[in-house]
Amino acid sequence: MENSEQILEIASQDELNTRSVLPPLIIGDHLSSIVVLQLCKDKGVRHVVQRSNLEPKSETNLAKFMMDHPAEFIKFPISAILGVPNPSVETELKVADFKVQIDSPNSKFGLEEELKQYARKFKNPASAIYDISIVADELITNAIYNAPYVGVQNTTSGPARDPKNIVIDPKKRPELFAGSDGVRIVVGVRDYFGQLNTSNLIKRIQACYETNLLDQISYKEGGAGIGSFMIFDSCAGMYIAVEKGRSTTICCSFPVGMTARKRSLIPKNIHILNLQEAEA
Repeated sequence: MENSEQILEIASQDELNTRSVLPPLIIGDHLSSIVVLQLCKDKGVRHVVQRSNLEPKSETNLAKFMMDHPAEFIKFPISAILGVPNPSVETELKVADFKVQIDSPNSKFGLEEELKQYARKFKNPASAIYDISIVADELITNAIYNAPYVGVQNTTSGPARDPKNIVIDPKKRPELFAGSDGVRIVVGVRDYFGQLNTSNLIKRIQACYETNLLDQISYKEGGAGIGSFMIFDSCAGMYIAVEKGRSTTICCSFPVGMTARKRSLIPKNIHILNLQEAEA
């Protein structure tokens, strides 16, 4: 074990049962998605890195960076996730070489097509392009229809999914961005409201794994649906950063050039950052 206050490296899941209190970072392997989510929801774990996920050393260093430099991660997420030393404005411009602002709900589909074209540059199979587009669609939808309207507990929905109901504040236009190191492609969306309740997000995803998915679908106007589950289930790693009242950034990583079957065998990584928690 390295730095007992911050990190616990385990050889098996059984070791988790021997400890009543766990540090923010768990390094293990073959932990199921349900276990990963339980660690975050019930044990206060903020980072789970699995050794058979993509680039485990880089992911471990990322977790440490997020704990030690939370504000820097929020500013330069793609650089940090892809392991660029000393992330900065310059590295983010270079590494996040796909970046667009979302001006209106109607622009969503065109931007998703641009992202697909970007992802194809890395010789991803059609199934991977599909996963990336599904995640991007959900992230953009959340940024447009949910982020400006949800309450502190995220219990109220946004408006009906009708573009006519939405006007995007020019000063708070969401951003869609992506970058790759040739091994991973990372896709993210940032909104400028910072209202996401990360605890409730994890609960919603966990509920979809533990019950029938149909039971989790909301048919109310504005819907809560299973979008969060689809995001987490489709990617290899999920990175959530909230600066309360200022911004929410969610990124997802995908392996480059890997078949759907191989992707399905990758155990999930997760990283959660709340800047107020980090500064406390």
